[in-house]
Amino acid sequence: MRKKNDEEEAIKSKQKLQVENLNEKDRKIVRDVFWMVVSVLEQPTYDMRGLFVTGMPRLEFCLFAFEKLLYIKEKALGEHLTALKDEIQVPIYPTCRLYATQWFMTFFARDFPLELSLHVWDIFLLEGWPIVFKIALALMQRSARHIRNLDFETSLQYLQHDLPRKIDVNEIMSMARSIEVSDHDLGMIELEFENRPKDEERKRRR
Repeated sequence: MRKKNDEEEAIKSKQKLQVENLNEKDRKIVRDVFWMVVSVLEQPTYDMRGLFVTGMPRLEFCLFAFEKLLYIKEKALGEHLTALKDEIQVPIYPTCRLYATQWFMTFFARDFPLELSLHVWDIFLLEGWPIVFKIALALMQRSARHIRNLDFETSLQYLQHDLPRKIDVNEIMSMARSIEVSDHDLGMIELEFENRPKDEERKRRR
């Protein structure tokens, strides 16, 4: 434990020294980035802190909401994936937990082109969470025809690893702009999420 603490202190000292050696312009950038991170973690508009605290309540909501929106916007696809999952008796709920967790945790920074994540962050900082769901839904719309011909395991492989390398960022952004998801929509789903039967939810996730 003491060795770990010493290592952490050494890292902090090194980081502090690096900041102190910056010129004034770069120091301002570091300060701005720091307070932006604080803002997105704590402000209700963003509430990203819930992605990282124990239980990950924000992630749980995102997955719950995305599954609901998928059934609204692409019902046939949502039902298809859930039917495939149930067929092989995978006891996970919602189904999107198996492929979309990293989308919401990283804002599409993992495996997808960096340009997509940068677009998402730009709009997220201006408008909040709707853009994240719009992009996720656009990816599913882009994949729908292909996924319907795959088994469940191959579908997960495609969504997690193949799709990120195949997308056209401009196409996905254009598709996302045409999808309607508002703060009001998410607010209504959040009420449903908060009032869902907790015991039933835990049972479905086992």
